[in-house]
Amino acid sequence: MPRIFGSCSLPPRCKHALWHLLSLVFVHSVRQEIGNLEAIGAGSTPAVRWHTDSALEGALLEDSTNTAAQDNCPWSKPMDQDDVLQCVNGDVVDDYNCTGRGGRAKCPRNQPLMCADLLCTNGDHCCEEDCSEHNGPRTCPDTRQPTSFDHSCAWSKPTDENGKTLCVSGHIVYDYNCSNYGGRAQCAPNSPVMCANIEEHCGEDHCCESDCSELGGPRPCQNTQFKRYLGNYCNHNTRAVLKHFNVLSPSDSAAEKARDDCEAFCLESAPCWGCSIHCNAHEACSWNAIPDCGERKFRSGTIHGDLTIKPRRALVRQITFKRYKGKRCSDNYKGILQEFVPISSWPSDAEWERDRCEEFCEKTKACWGCSVKSKRVSGGTHRHQWNAISDCGRLVDFEPKEQLAGLIDGDVAMKPTPPVVISAYFEQYEAYYCDDVNHEPLKTFVPLSSESIDLNYASDLCEAFCSKSAECTACSVTKRSSGLYWNAVKDCGHLKRLSGDLSGGLIVGDVSKKKDAEGDVSKKKDE
Repeated sequence: MPRIFGSCSLPPRCKHALWHLLSLVFVHSVRQEIGNLEAIGAGSTPAVRWHTDSALEGALLEDSTNTAAQDNCPWSKPMDQDDVLQCVNGDVVDDYNCTGRGGRAKCPRNQPLMCADLLCTNGDHCCEEDCSEHNGPRTCPDTRQPTSFDHSCAWSKPTDENGKTLCVSGHIVYDYNCSNYGGRAQCAPNSPVMCANIEEHCGEDHCCESDCSELGGPRPCQNTQFKRYLGNYCNHNTRAVLKHFNVLSPSDSAAEKARDDCEAFCLESAPCWGCSIHCNAHEACSWNAIPDCGERKFRSGTIHGDLTIKPRRALVRQITFKRYKGKRCSDNYKGILQEFVPISSWPSDAEWERDRCEEFCEKTKACWGCSVKSKRVSGGTHRHQWNAISDCGRLVDFEPKEQLAGLIDGDVAMKPTPPVVISAYFEQYEAYYCDDVNHEPLKTFVPLSSESIDLNYASDLCEAFCSKSAECTACSVTKRSSGLYWNAVKDCGHLKRLSGDLSGGLIVGDVSKKKDAEGDVSKKKDE
């Protein structure tokens, strides 16, 4: 190959990739020329034939494939420090513990080989200088021949590596935890059978075992659209019922038929959320197709599928909500338009109800956004739900008694604010306030937070209101024990300087005084 890089400053990896690309182009050109010469040679005697170095070509192609596969096999190259490991999620640790971080991705320099066995920290791959006693080095997946499977029944066969679990979202985990990725899709070869039952000790997911005889048997490929629970029911199982499916005899087969008939109906019914068992005082039971579950309750189990959830539909949202984690709205209990209650405390169920709340809020003009709310239930525990609300108040931290510490990204989800139309002209003053700001204000505007963008928005809303109000002459900032506000007032009185921690001013429009038709404005100030 000719020298093509000269003194260019491309990173080595870019140079490497470009070299391979040019090599492949060169090989392709040689192949094309061979074809032309063979075509000419076919009509003459003797035929002229060219030959390429197949070993060189193969090496080029194989090396290119290895470069493409590098990201799928990070353990093939160790870290550049002793006793420092990288985990699958990108975290770097110095205690060899990647539990909860997806497992080990790279071994340290002083123990550079990742071994195939899962015999080290919490069932992870061992890092050693020699893997002869650990079933050899961990192999890399063949990225040229990706494993294919029937997505409608992916769990019918395991993954290709011990400890490796495939999630419905396509994520691969090494700690069996697919709770944030849609649930388990394939088990690992060391626990190859996915069981029908969803159990708490399996992370509220289908268990992966060698024998499923005590867990409902292997998960079947039919009727798998619904997620089934044993020993559960919805507390809204008699509210707005779409259809009842009565159990005609006390046998399990009769109960299973009622459940299956309910699922078949629910699958075709757009408003149906799922099916829940309901038994009256005389122990006569039915499966009810319902539009909403409410809260999941516990009971003695009847069959696997006392509670059965329809596959979640694709949510339709055209706008992007601004999300906050670790906060709630101070007015999350006021002006509630609709409640959205997760069926469990798992983050995936919380995220689903947040998304449903956002979808509802997008379609509801009166909705400001969604906020998490903690509600005390029996036993002294708290249940968390998302409320679609008409106004947030302000963002506040969780109280200790609420047992909240930032559940998900979207504890508060704010609908994009519409543009503010201000039809009058205002003269603005920074670091001042009206001394009559709290005397019979016409309306109060609460900033969402103390960030300048939220302060400006509250001031703009006040000016928009004042533009349309004949009584209003000014908007002024005021401070109370609960925080900052902007009040629309009939009369500003005198302008006073802000003091204390506000002496430097907040925004340009700490005070906005409306101009009259001639553009005049009162400029009384008390320094």
